[in-house]
Amino acid sequence: MGVHMDKKEDENILKGDTIAWINKNNSDYYENIPLKLFQHYAIIGGFENGCDIDVVYDDYIARASSVLDVGAGYGRALQRLLDRGYTGKLIAIERSKKFCDFMRNKFSNKVEFFNCSVDDFICEMPVDIVLWMWSNISEWPQHQQASILKRLSSFCKPGGFLIMDTISHLITPINVTAYNTQSYVAETEYGTAYGYIPSLDEINGYAKEIGAVSVKNIPYKTSTERDRFIHILGF
Repeated sequence: MGVHMDKKEDENILKGDTIAWINKNNSDYYENIPLKLFQHYAIIGGFENGCDIDVVYDDYIARASSVLDVGAGYGRALQRLLDRGYTGKLIAIERSKKFCDFMRNKFSNKVEFFNCSVDDFICEMPVDIVLWMWSNISEWPQHQQASILKRLSSFCKPGGFLIMDTISHLITPINVTAYNTQSYVAETEYGTAYGYIPSLDEINGYAKEIGAVSVKNIPYKTSTERDRFIHILGF
């Protein structure tokens, strides 16, 4: 990884010191990891079939005229939206050039793509639904989570929804090499990934802090029986 923490800093992270890293410290890992391996992780986690999208499709996405998929990866959620018959405007942000190029080739003109980080994205037209799936929030340290949620909420139209997914903060994520309470480190040959899993109380606190008018936390299981939550923040 371009910016790597030493062992002492890793230990501080596991003690809850999430100030030791920022979201950009994860960027090299996602640029380096092979697409097929990332897809394999989705299969292990039970996301490949789009079960998370199915939880919210009928009640929220089906009637939306526009959807923004943040951190779209290799297009897993986009594919499920199209498979379900979604015909509204689809926009996707993906920081990794490799993944973005793959999706552009796969989806052609069905999706408008932006190869950038969410920090750099300029939303010219607010959308009905912002999707932030597969624990994307966990890739942001605790001290950045409320501010990034505030930025994502600014992409929503009045009456729109920010929909995101998390693992329970009581469950150890897949493939981590060190874990303590809500903080984790994943040392791999492709780089090091750092994470912080927010609790339900923290999610609800963030929703209140950023001015959400409603919040719903829906428990569900993936196809491989992993316990997850869908969080729906209304604005």
